[in-house]
Amino acid sequence: MESLLMILPDIVEEQVESPESPSEKVGNSDYVSVEKFQEVLAELDRERRAHVAAENTMSELHDSLKQLKMMDQDATEKRDKIDHLGDDIFREKKEMTKQLEESATESVALRSEAENFSSMANRIDESVEMNPISEKSVMVKKKTTEAKEMFDRKNPSNNGMSKFGIG
Repeated sequence: MESLLMILPDIVEEQVESPESPSEKVGNSDYVSVEKFQEVLAELDRERRAHVAAENTMSELHDSLKQLKMMDQDATEKRDKIDHLGDDIFREKKEMTKQLEESATESVALRSEAENFSSMANRIDESVEMNPISEKSVMVKKKTTEAKEMFDRKNPSNNGMSKFGIG
């Protein structure tokens, strides 16, 4: 296209330089009217502008394509990162669920064990309260303590020691 534009100005210059009138060229088949020449020149100029516009558009499209490719790559990287994060979150959730289940099982076992101990303590308390021997044992211990206190009051020189060495 450019080579055609380069040739065309030479032809135009040749025609401008030759002072031949159109009447002289009427018989010549190479004759081109000024109007026709201007039309061709205008069409070539439109084509040249269209070609430049197409090249500019092509360049803009190429730049846009590069930007879209970069955006696609970024989006793909972000999607992959989110997928990995989702996998990590799923694993952590699964692990936490497992730990929660283990804790619940341990809690149930401890609660059951505490209930067993409480029940055993209640039975022991009941058996102690109902056992007449233990009542007598408590009474004997109380009387022994009272007797020691009386003896110590009567014999202050023993410094709290009974004659048997029991303190």
